Amino acid sequence: KQWYQRRVRGKYFIPTKHTTKTGKESSFVVCTKKEFQEMVKTDKFIEYSKCNGYYYGTSFQSVVDLIVSGRVCLLDVHPQCLPHICTGTLRPHVIFVEPATEERIKDLKHNNPDALPLSQRKFHGSEVRELRFNSERLLRRYTEFVDTIITLEGLSYAADLIDQVTDRIVSQPTWIPKKWLQTT
Repeated sequence: KQWYQRRVRGKYFIPTKHTTKTGKESSFVVCTKKEFQEMVKTDKFIEYSKCNGYYYGTSFQSVVDLIVSGRVCLLDVHPQCLPHICTGTLRPHVIFVEPATEERIKDLKHNNPDALPLSQRKFHGSEVRELRFNSERLLRRYTEFVDTIITLEGLSYAADLIDQVTDRIVSQPTWIPKKWLQTT
């Protein structure tokens, strides 16, 4: 994910995140714990989490600000957020990146290990099967929100496919489901 974000810096933009951790002013909107919790109560976040005693979150407003400014926003969200963000306001194009098959990972490990993400280089047999099983389960559960599926058969290959999809999205008209308009 971070590798791809560096690759497309200046072309796509990551929304500014909120946090309660001070000292992060250059890359986050810092707020108090009370302010953060109030934002959670009033549904201001697409998603949020707590890590090491600090809260972190991506607000709807930070995404809307990017869209209004004419920028293309790149989000990496947990699939459970999809029903929350698939609205007429945000109009996301959801790309689901699934892991390669066990056979393909074995082949890449043997012939071109640098093509695989570090995480997949470490996986073996049953771990790959479990990863594929969980990926398929997520896809079944959230398939109505997914516009494009890309198999992660190598970093450069997947990144090139994502670039092709996003270039098409930006340059061509797109449609959104009628129910998205009714939820705004």
